[in-house]
Amino acid sequence: MPHKEVALSQVPRSTIPEKTQRINVAVALLKDMPRAEAVSELSRRFDLSLRQSYRYVHLAEQAGDVLPVPEEKTVFTVKLPVSVPDRLRALANTSGRSLSDLTSQALSAFLDREHSRAQRKTRKKGLHGP
Repeated sequence: MPHKEVALSQVPRSTIPEKTQRINVAVALLKDMPRAEAVSELSRRFDLSLRQSYRYVHLAEQAGDVLPVPEEKTVFTVKLPVSVPDRLRALANTSGRSLSDLTSQALSAFLDREHSRAQRKTRKKGLHGP
């Protein structure tokens, strides 16, 4: 039976949250079993090659403890005044952080403040009636 060719672009790559989850499972496995067994078990659970499983176990050994699993990310396009991305790029260059991280942190802080403000308004209305 001839082998079917698969373009590498069609093979889905693991996302960062998936990789983190696998490292965390490897951390837990290493607490209960020897390294070789952890590699085999990780391979079985996630349908990975032994080479891939070994890499995750190695990363788990380096991590030493479970890692926080990051939230999935998406692309979100908005129009901004020219000065905002310019200021953001300048901050990214001086801080060594990515544009995505800085933007995510700024928007999250803003949304948290707005949510708190809305809750305070709702509670105030509740105390004073309609």
